[in-house]
Amino acid sequence: MEIFGGFVVPESTLYLLGVLGLLVIWQYHHIQVLAGRIYAVDFWDVSGIRMFLHATTQDGHACRSCKEANGTVFLPSLATKKNFSTLKHPCSNPSGCRCMIVGLYGGWPEANRIVKTLRKEFRKKPMNLSDKQVINMFEGPWQQSISATSDRLTIHMLEAMHLEGTDIEGALFRYRYVVEQARGARDLNLVVPAYLRLVELLERAKKNQEALEVVSQFEKRFARKKSVFYYPKDAQRDAMSSLKSRLLSRVHRQPAQQVVAS
Repeated sequence: MEIFGGFVVPESTLYLLGVLGLLVIWQYHHIQVLAGRIYAVDFWDVSGIRMFLHATTQDGHACRSCKEANGTVFLPSLATKKNFSTLKHPCSNPSGCRCMIVGLYGGWPEANRIVKTLRKEFRKKPMNLSDKQVINMFEGPWQQSISATSDRLTIHMLEAMHLEGTDIEGALFRYRYVVEQARGARDLNLVVPAYLRLVELLERAKKNQEALEVVSQFEKRFARKKSVFYYPKDAQRDAMSSLKSRLLSRVHRQPAQQVVAS
């Protein structure tokens, strides 16, 4: 026991106060991250990110520059360098770049080997993985690893991007999972890209009405503009607006087409 100002305070109470203090500090940091005031190295340290990976959608519509950058991995320290980019040339996709750079802890053997190689041989430059190496990494036992919880949504996002060209339903399922399950600061960064990919993929699958419902969810969720890092940027809002206009045009044309067909 401890005595403060004549009062006897049990040790268990001191321990509880200490834990409470740590929770308050963690919550304050979490709020600062969500507000965009803490990011870069501070954010990566507390998020347990040991490497970043550049990925683009595997649907045949990626430009040459994005395809070349796909599978590029690098250490977080490189991301803080001025003018650092994984693209050798600017994206030339007329619809806008659909690449993502995501962070991973990578606690399973296949990913661990890549992290060790980066730290040993690629501390000052990125490393390019082949499509086969990327696939092998995510086919590893990540669900049994110590990073399963922290990496789960990122892996679902990467799997969805890879499946767009071969398994649309599988990709749609994973994008929906990301949108619905994202909670922490690290995962919330995936939500807007997942919404955009989900709508575009539904449009490609000719599920126009369902795509419009997702657009409506997006508009409600991000009704107000906020200077928070995971909120949509102007370019992302413009992209969603263009998708919505195209979908509305197609939905309005459908009845007339059905009458002609009958």
